[in-house]
Amino acid sequence: MESGRISERQLVGLIVVSVLATGLIYVPSSLLANSGRDAYLVLPLSAVLGLPAVWLIGSLCQRCPRAGALALFTDLLGKPLGTGVALAYVGFFFITVLTIVDPGGAMIRTAFMPDTPMLLLVFLLTALAGYGVYLGLETLARFNAFVMPPMFLTFVVLALANYNHFNFDHLLPPLEHGLDPVWTGVVDPVGWFTQIILVLFFIPEVRHINRRTLLSTVIINTLAFEFLILIILATMGAKLPSFYEFPTLELARIATFGGSVRGYDALIMTVWVTAVSLKVALWLYAGLVLLGDIFRLQNRGSLLPPLIVLISITAYAGVDNIWQMSHYGRSIWPHFALPTFEVGIPFLLYVISLCKRRRRASGRGGGSAGRQRGS
Repeated sequence: MESGRISERQLVGLIVVSVLATGLIYVPSSLLANSGRDAYLVLPLSAVLGLPAVWLIGSLCQRCPRAGALALFTDLLGKPLGTGVALAYVGFFFITVLTIVDPGGAMIRTAFMPDTPMLLLVFLLTALAGYGVYLGLETLARFNAFVMPPMFLTFVVLALANYNHFNFDHLLPPLEHGLDPVWTGVVDPVGWFTQIILVLFFIPEVRHINRRTLLSTVIINTLAFEFLILIILATMGAKLPSFYEFPTLELARIATFGGSVRGYDALIMTVWVTAVSLKVALWLYAGLVLLGDIFRLQNRGSLLPPLIVLISITAYAGVDNIWQMSHYGRSIWPHFALPTFEVGIPFLLYVISLCKRRRRASGRGGGSAGRQRGS
């Protein structure tokens, strides 16, 4: 695995694409199922709730600007408990990779290669991500510079191609059933926004991390998801998309330019699969680097081949169908990750760091007072 350092701007780009890669597919279906017509009102509230969590993660990054996550854990929790928390995060990263790889392979098969064995598609997607891990974070950041423009262009194409189908009456009346639908859907987007926890494990390879810059990732992703939700609601209403597993793809299938140019679902899939492979690489990279730090491995890249095979087989055999895995990724994963690995543990670490800082400050104050009395 090659080493290299990335800029703060490159880090933001990686996080934004990582969230949008699967959020483009999962977030609309989750919001429309939970909140219906009021889905577009959920995202601003989710962003407000997500900003403190992102600020918290940024504060932890500044707490230990040059050391890795393992050093931060062991410094605050002690070596045994800190190592245990690090191993738990390794498991969390690999579980997240499984939730991305399996539906990714299934959608590639549905859209492009219906006769290709599912295991082969999952293996190819994982191997492609593994090769990105081998090249290093700096290479992934440079590749991401070519992925971001087409991804955001996708939103523009969807809006222009469906403009003739827009009916903004689908957005009215707001809050018809009160605030309950809004509060019902607010948790899932927060879980996606706080995937920025990845930053904590890239600390040594980023030149500088600023909390305000990290907060911008939430704003960018909120605007992107809000734009997409408004397009879906204005085009198809609130009830029809809730019957689809992936409303974004259905939106692309009905899109036309001049009534004749179609096939935007292939465009969406191409961009999405590219971004998903990048996201898998990021999560796999974080888990592999942390695992190497725990066991003090000199050559982390040697773990890649067996890990790729293990993830491919587990992802293929772990679920019965794409709907089961997509339900987990869309509705269960945010409720599992948010209170534990994304916010719960970082909050605990932040509180411990504050207590230790105050104890050290009071110790210095007591020592200086004693020296003054002695003199």
